[in-house]
Amino acid sequence: MVSFPIRFPRRFLLSTLCLLFLTVGCEDKRRHQPTQQVTFSSSQPGLAAGAAPLDVARSALDAMIQLQRARRDGLGAPDRLKSYESAIGRLHALVARDQIHKSIVESKAYPADIEEAAAVTLIVESWTAMLAHYVDGIDLNLARVKSTQSGNAATVYVAGVNPDDAKKLAAIRSRLPSGTGVESDKRLRDEALKQGLNLPIETGIEVRLTRGKGDWLVSNVKLVLPLPVPTAAVPANVIGATTGPSSALSGD
Repeated sequence: MVSFPIRFPRRFLLSTLCLLFLTVGCEDKRRHQPTQQVTFSSSQPGLAAGAAPLDVARSALDAMIQLQRARRDGLGAPDRLKSYESAIGRLHALVARDQIHKSIVESKAYPADIEEAAAVTLIVESWTAMLAHYVDGIDLNLARVKSTQSGNAATVYVAGVNPDDAKKLAAIRSRLPSGTGVESDKRLRDEALKQGLNLPIETGIEVRLTRGKGDWLVSNVKLVLPLPVPTAAVPANVIGATTGPSSALSGD
């Protein structure tokens, strides 16, 4: 019996060795590490019983800002994890949990037996993600009640803007010739798009609240087109007052 040596091309051998290494020796051990556990409980938001819709909305927005700042760099640091848990707990105390849970179950997008706490966390996380780009440019002092319907529903409005976007737009304005009108607006918009800005850079934030038998609670948060900045009338007894509108911002 005559045997013949089997010769493999060098490229074949190298490919086989690489495949063996990738399948056996390159396992990502992070997959076997325990997941970071997050625990929280509904906490008192620091509001008096019967707090007004504006106060409830401000407190909820403040908690969402805290939540985003805590999580945007990860929750590995103990202080960030503690801040995250605190914010989640505050939000659980400020939102309409029953209503949110019911809407999640009825959406049929999640298991029908999803627990209330999980449903609420899912929703407040989604609200926070929606606001993430603007959290460093939300002035809660400028929040105002937009509407109140029948004493059991209210909407609070506040504007938001990303500070970095505002700096970029200010720099663009400083380079362009001053002017108004369609052509001027087009130049500004074209230059803004080159910088990745879509005008207007501001957004409106609406916080919807409902009241049943008890306190006002947040039922929804959404982004809307920004409203014109309100102006405050100048008191007639102020020296140098004019009859024109003031440029001062009004707050509640």
